[in-house]
Amino acid sequence: MAPQNDLLRALSSDIRDKWFEHGHQLTLTVGQVFGEPRHPPSSVYFPVSAVLAWVNWLGDGASSAIALIGHEGMIALEPMHGLGQHLVTVCAGDVLKVPAHLVIDEARNNIDMSLLHFRNQQALLTQISQSAVCNQHHSVVQRLLRLWQAILLRIEGRTVQLTHEQMAQLLGTRRERVSQACAMLEKMGVIRQGRGRISLLDNQALSEQMCPCYGRLTLGGT
Repeated sequence: MAPQNDLLRALSSDIRDKWFEHGHQLTLTVGQVFGEPRHPPSSVYFPVSAVLAWVNWLGDGASSAIALIGHEGMIALEPMHGLGQHLVTVCAGDVLKVPAHLVIDEARNNIDMSLLHFRNQQALLTQISQSAVCNQHHSVVQRLLRLWQAILLRIEGRTVQLTHEQMAQLLGTRRERVSQACAMLEKMGVIRQGRGRISLLDNQALSEQMCPCYGRLTLGGT
């Protein structure tokens, strides 16, 4: 597997080779749920071609994505009191699963790796805090457009392969509200719907309808 993940490419070849030797390549399908809610985390995941969502599930079954992770970053799951955290595959593809102790040791001993780890954590925290604000103040249409654009930044092409139910779970809303929003956007010519897929057609209309949160959540930065 080629090191298409941005963080893996930034590592020295000896570190990268060690992680590939001790890690495992996983090929994930859309909607696949996985994770290790334990402390300390036992694995760190580096998306190569997959896009993952970090999702919190509440006790009543409600869920909401708090961050997306693609080829720009890495993620280790750690529990939060009262919340169940999992990774959900938004776009099918490969990830590299590396034992967490290798990543932690390297971050402690290597200044470059420590900086990469810090920037990755800051980017995730920015997503989490901005998602909380966006979910509180912006419409389903705006949040849906932000979700699509965030996914498109991490994949090739202009098509998002998700069902209305999957999008509703990521946004923490009802499927009916997502279906209504998609129907309105299709009527406006912004998207074209197919079976389990959304194709983005009009970039200008997309930008005009999208909430301002998106500009603060570009890849890899705060």
